[in-house]
Amino acid sequence: MDSYTVKYKLKEDWFWTTIKNVIGDGITSRLVDSGEFINLPEPFRFFTTIDNKMIHIPYQAQVIFSKERDIIISKRMSKQAGQQIQRN
Repeated sequence: MDSYTVKYKLKEDWFWTTIKNVIGDGITSRLVDSGEFINLPEPFRFFTTIDNKMIHIPYQAQVIFSKERDIIISKRMSKQAGQQIQRN
């Protein structure tokens, strides 16, 4: 399975934290708890890794994605569209 790397840093942090083997990411302001949606006061970013771990970080964190993320997104879009999609 294709994966990529994400680096993030909170405003008050001096160093970047690296998450390896990421297969998906997103931003949400809702969680599901026991089948019910819970609206949160602040959105957050989440990352899913190859071993199905879900990592949450504050939305305000600075995030850097590796170049592989764009390649993976292009492959997925091409597969869904049934044709080659070029992204700049």
